[in-house]
Amino acid sequence: MKKILVVDDDPTFRKLVSNLIRRAGYEVKEAKEGAEAVAAIEKNVPDLVVLDIVMPIMGGYEVFHHIRFHQKLPNLPILVVSANEEIKREVRDAAGVDFFPKSGPMALFTEKIKKFFQQSETRGLMRDQYDALQKIDNIMSSREERMIERHIQQALNRNKNTSGASQPGDFDLE
Repeated sequence: MKKILVVDDDPTFRKLVSNLIRRAGYEVKEAKEGAEAVAAIEKNVPDLVVLDIVMPIMGGYEVFHHIRFHQKLPNLPILVVSANEEIKREVRDAAGVDFFPKSGPMALFTEKIKKFFQQSETRGLMRDQYDALQKIDNIMSSREERMIERHIQQALNRNKNTSGASQPGDFDLE
């Protein structure tokens, strides 16, 4: 079961989102501020973080920064949820980040999460296929190198064995 961490300082919105996510069949953990979110992520990495940006004490940008620059977490997907539409422009170019407005239709919220996981699975399959192709390429390159080395060695051995015999262009002075 996919695990989702919901991080929002507004208890009403956090509960609403958490209940929607649970009803969609996902496991949910909640954090009411950034430091609590970081601790929860360190303890048990979720499959997705639903993150409010504007929070007191430690805000969403600090949580985002922690996730992106942590060695084990740089690919953790984040769904930014905010009442501030301007934030959409700020996060739109960040890899693995999507945006959902708090004023958006909640019926579309769980659809956004499902789409997020579908895209993530597709990227995972593509990454697996790429890794498999890389392994095949490495095996083929290694085989080609061994064949070339064998061919060169055979040519050198032939040359060595025939070095006493006359070569084209040699003149017989008898």
